[in-house]
Amino acid sequence: MQLIFVNCPIAFCHKYHSMHVILNNKTLFLCPLTFYNSGADMTTQSGNEDRVTYLVESLAERRKELNCIYQVNDILRDSSTPLDTIFRSILEVIPTAWRYVDICRAAIIFGEEEHTITAFKKTRIKQSAAIVVDDVKVGELLVYYIRPVTNDKGIFLPEEQKLLNTIAEKLSDFILLKRLKEAFNQQQSESSAGRVNDLRLTVDDWLLNLGLLPEEVARVTKVKIDFRRGETICKQGAMNAYVMLVAEGLAKAYLEGYQEKGLNFKIIQPFDFVGLTSLYGTDGYRFSVSALTPCTIYLIDREEFLSIAAQNSKLNSYLMGFYCGFAGHLYSRLHCIANKQAPGRVADVLLYLSDEVFHGKRISPVISRKDIAELAGMSTESAVRILSELKNDGIISTGKEGIELLKPDLIRTISMAG
Repeated sequence: MQLIFVNCPIAFCHKYHSMHVILNNKTLFLCPLTFYNSGADMTTQSGNEDRVTYLVESLAERRKELNCIYQVNDILRDSSTPLDTIFRSILEVIPTAWRYVDICRAAIIFGEEEHTITAFKKTRIKQSAAIVVDDVKVGELLVYYIRPVTNDKGIFLPEEQKLLNTIAEKLSDFILLKRLKEAFNQQQSESSAGRVNDLRLTVDDWLLNLGLLPEEVARVTKVKIDFRRGETICKQGAMNAYVMLVAEGLAKAYLEGYQEKGLNFKIIQPFDFVGLTSLYGTDGYRFSVSALTPCTIYLIDREEFLSIAAQNSKLNSYLMGFYCGFAGHLYSRLHCIANKQAPGRVADVLLYLSDEVFHGKRISPVISRKDIAELAGMSTESAVRILSELKNDGIISTGKEGIELLKPDLIRTISMAG
């Protein structure tokens, strides 16, 4: 309904935000008024539209970054792929995740070589991330815009730098893994065809020296299993039906905890026994063991092992010495973790690896920073920080060949000081 008032007095009541009209000496009250600020509403609506546009654009960018990560993971899945092929595939994928795809180009500097793709041009508009392998910078990953870009909010997004750093880290890990596999394959190829037989002869001679009869040696070495690096040799709490004799390789023994927390307390070496602690009092393994390098293990039936040991005083004497050394090592590790500060613990681990595992000043790269941290009972980040400080002070050196103790006497002093 529409009301039209001509020459009628109109009054507005501020108190109640209402209006009344005087018509023929009678007052007509109209409903309360609602006032709209059309200018403000238009501003609010425009702001909401801008925000929606920003969110849509941000989601589109995140989707591109996720797709890029997925493609990089697929590229790095096969460690046998040549590095040149890997680099070219990554260079093709990277630009698709950046905001200005058409003018984005990537480059990889590895050693003395620079890898690029077609239509590449260096400019000042660039981002970079280091390729670091075993604490040594071996190259750089770069992203360029080949034409000028104008943007009030910045040329590169913070998320793009994070993505570039992530790709560089993945590429660094891939190169390290490839180097380790190549070194292992070369070592395998240089071994003679009779390596397995030589190993068997070595183990046989060692067992004969412990007083075992030839038929007993044959029973002890009847079951042989090869484990690859990273595979679990025995699991804490699992049924213990065998005593294990390590014939070749290195493994780590660790106590498992809750929420993936545990304690790595010993490096298992050739001619070490695993499972002796479960011969009496329990039917399960008291700790877990996983291979740090390819390992060869002989499985000995526990009842047969007890039967042989019961009739062999020389073997019993050796087992007592082995057990005392094992217990002494545990006490030493507990003392280190309970009473020493972080630098002292790391120094203690370096000395243990140098003196008792590798028998020299160089610690093999098969021992990772995470392994050192677990032996020292601390986070990986803390161990890496302390190792970096030791390196900066010229006490150790690190590289693709492992960790070298340059000043072992000073490291021993740090260990003793705690």
